[in-house]
Amino acid sequence: MRGEYRVRAEARTQEMTDAGARLGIRADMVSALIAYTIYGEPKGHFLAAVLSNKLVESFGRADEGNAAALGSYTKFLYNEMPSGSWGSLAAYESWVDTGGLSARWVEDEAKAKSRAADLEGRKKALKGNGGRTPERDSGGGLSVTDLRKMALGNVGD
Repeated sequence: MRGEYRVRAEARTQEMTDAGARLGIRADMVSALIAYTIYGEPKGHFLAAVLSNKLVESFGRADEGNAAALGSYTKFLYNEMPSGSWGSLAAYESWVDTGGLSARWVEDEAKAKSRAADLEGRKKALKGNGGRTPERDSGGGLSVTDLRKMALGNVGD
């Protein structure tokens, strides 16, 4: 993982660790939730049931401590977990299949680079076109400025 992702992962890890401690969720379970959230790593049948919103199965798979903490898990999910990462079996499986937040961070960066390249291409096209916008190059059509003037009643200005 590159530097910027490591920083994001460390910050998210600290936030989740603090929230888990506040809510009384065991540290090993918070670590499993962090691995799931950041990397999409599945971490056991109990957490799969919790993340899939299967209440009865969650109680059935929970040890005594986790059964007592199920209310805390719901608060943790609602307040700390990305909304697309839990709530149904489909959401859980999709989160695992796509690699968690780290994969989304990489995807977001790729989209940002693509947008930046697109903007750079547009700037070059405008420079090569004498700075004229496509509206002014349409063979005698009205420019955006002309349309604004018409709308304001300042046609002859």
